[in-house]
Amino acid sequence: ADGPARILVEDADGRALSPPLPVEPTGPWAEHDIALPAEAGRGPLTVVLRGDDAAGPRATLLVGSLLHLRSARDGAAAAGPDVLLYVIDTLRADRLGLHGHDRPTDPALAAMAADGAVFEQVFAASNWTRPSMSSLLTSLPPPSHGNQVHGTRVPAAALTLAEAFADAGWRTAACITNFHAGDWAGLAQGFDVHFGPRWRGAYQVGSTQTSDIVADWLDDELGAGPRVRTFYLVLSLDPHAPYEPSRDEVLAIGGEAAAAHPDGDLPPSWAYDAEVRHNDGNLARLDATLLRLGRRDDLLLAVTADHGEAFGEHGQYQHRKTLHQEEVRVPWVLRWPGRVPAGARLEQPVSQIDVAPTLLGLAGVEAPGAWEGRDLGAWLRGAGPPPPADRPLFVDAVYLSEDDPEHPHELAVVVAPYKLITRVQADGRVLPHALYDFVADPGETANLLRDPERVAVVEGLLAQARDLIARGRVLPEAGSIAADMDPLMRRWMAEMGYLK
Repeated sequence: ADGPARILVEDADGRALSPPLPVEPTGPWAEHDIALPAEAGRGPLTVVLRGDDAAGPRATLLVGSLLHLRSARDGAAAAGPDVLLYVIDTLRADRLGLHGHDRPTDPALAAMAADGAVFEQVFAASNWTRPSMSSLLTSLPPPSHGNQVHGTRVPAAALTLAEAFADAGWRTAACITNFHAGDWAGLAQGFDVHFGPRWRGAYQVGSTQTSDIVADWLDDELGAGPRVRTFYLVLSLDPHAPYEPSRDEVLAIGGEAAAAHPDGDLPPSWAYDAEVRHNDGNLARLDATLLRLGRRDDLLLAVTADHGEAFGEHGQYQHRKTLHQEEVRVPWVLRWPGRVPAGARLEQPVSQIDVAPTLLGLAGVEAPGAWEGRDLGAWLRGAGPPPPADRPLFVDAVYLSEDDPEHPHELAVVVAPYKLITRVQADGRVLPHALYDFVADPGETANLLRDPERVAVVEGLLAQARDLIARGRVLPEAGSIAADMDPLMRRWMAEMGYLK
């Protein structure tokens, strides 16, 4: 500004939330703290620069990287770490060498896992992004949060992982490259800084390999100063279809066998694996950045996925088709050197809704009481018992009528070693459809539903499914946003397979 001015923070109605902060037009950079009332964190805020004369200032410079929003209780958890939740879209667990795959798709992730803990059997909350990411960030199964279909959103009444960290004094920042995982799905709440798919044209890159864009953002964020303790969330699209790996990535996972396939004639599962390898290269880049900055050992890192992908198993391809393992078993790696035991592998099945409370617990923050997931931190450190073996885990899918008019709502209940898939009728009845022993039969080839020796198993799991449906939503309806798409966004939705 070319004269004395004042900085104010206003709410959406233009009401000032803080006393005016005077600033001078010249002088060195200075850091200022502006105290805001607690309710300010629940809505959009505007930072206003006003001049002292009628004309106002004639020039304004806003440097976003120097604007940090943090709780007044910032000192309450001063020993807490930076936390990074890295979500890889459409990554099924068994396409990783980490889980026995025979192609080298994940050398960087495997190295991270060797320095941390691996959960062997992690069940996604659903078989596609919108409900799964909603469950990941609210620690609620889809029937409880209600964000189950295209065009709905998580309401503001939800308590998200970002809000929990923000309330405990963390700065919160996100870079999301799938519309179904960000603001359009109601999942930006609680973030001080939130970059969606429009950032750097992530939804117009002509490819789903957005991990390069995510890596650029992480380099900028992790290298920025001054340091403020931060919770970071990122989601990269690769290996989501359409698969378009580079030739180098194809050769990296397949060698001479891959070279025998001409361009454009690569089996889909090979192309998928090559995109997994591409994303893994950006995990290696992340680790190099952390090492260069000296931040590797003081950052709590979680790498997981929203759902898996099918390649002809059970007659289906891609995802959002079934609740079989290929679509709902995902990886989860945790690393925090010195705090999370290196090389730990935990075999008991856990749910995607356990991720958020576990991250909070490791960081020393109490989870919201409304959450249904478990803090698994004490268990993985050997300081506490595992979750009860009979705890039911839920996997939900509400299919659009155009996708599957015969059974629009399926709900699976998992209590090891069994998974019961049920079908929820329009009148609320819950009927058994299939029973699998996913431990003895990981490919889920034998339906045990009619086995007379499993009658009690079916009845017990069916009761759990009926109980969840009877409880209904715990969050209020948020309304539809299906029409809130510009032409470019609609094209992206169609290319990704979300619209027909």
